[in-house]
Order: sequence, then structure tokens, then C-alpha cells
Amino acid sequence: MYIKKAEVEDIEKIIELVVEVARHDIFPGLTEEGQAYFLSVVANEVRVSVLGADYQSVKLVIDGQLLGFAAIKKGHYITKLFVAGCIQGCGIGRKLLDHLISEFVTSETLALKASPNAVAFYQANGFSIEGQEEEINGIRYIPMKRVLSEMTQRAG
Repeated sequence: MYIKKAEVEDIEKIIELVVEVARHDIFPGLTEEGQAYFLSVVANEVRVSVLGADYQSVKLVIDGQLLGFAAIKKGHYITKLFVAGCIQGCGIGRKLLDHLISEFVTSETLALKASPNAVAFYQANGFSIEGQEEEINGIRYIPMKRVLSEMTQRAG
């Protein structure tokens, strides 16, 4: 297993992973509008997460298979964290989250918009709910944040 920078040649496999995980874990809680919107924007969002100047993104590979993806924007906002269903519950999401924090976080506060199905994961990893569930274009999310200690942050 290794975690390293996501590259342009990884984009198509990342999109496949994100769509597969979303169909299984996120879509059951979305309207048809939300599902259609997600599918219409996911490819571009992944490309931006991998290629955008304000983003850092990583892939997790096990036995040559891309099984995880995570991205952070401007050192304080997690935009993506996806783990293949076949290895969910094995600590891989936490490894990706810890990697983002140790390598890229430059702020005292880490924020994200969690899919309702992921709230328990983020709470178990130190995040708290920061507001009511919202919905935009049929996509449901809960704003969350985690205050990091100086020991946790990367030396900036």
C-alpha cells in the first residue's frame, strides 16, 4: 500500500472510483436531480482537484489498484475523500485523512461538507457538525470542521 500525489494519468481511474463509491454510498440519499447533477460535474471536479493550483490530491494504491482518493483545497478545506467499498472500514479513510493533515494542512481549522453517510466517519476523526444539513442542486451535505492542535499541523 502506498499514498502519493495523484497525477494527470490517474484522473480517469479516480473518476471511476468516485462514481462507483458515490453510486453505492451517496446516491441512496439523493434525489434523481442530485444524482444527475453529481454525474454531470464529477469528472470536472476530479480534474480540478488533481490539476488545480489551489489543490493537493493523493491516491492510495494497494496491489497496483487505485482504491482511495483525497483532495484538499488551500490547505484547509477537504473537497474529496473516497475509499473503494471493498476496503471501507479497514482504516484506509483515516490513513488518507491523516496524510492530508500531516502533509498539506496549513490552518488551525480544517473544514468540509460531509455527505450524510460520512458524518459518523468524520465525527470519529475529530470533526464536529457546524450547521444544519443543506442541499444544493439535489446534493445533501452537512458542514463540519475540526480544530487542529499545533502538534497536528504541518510546519508551515
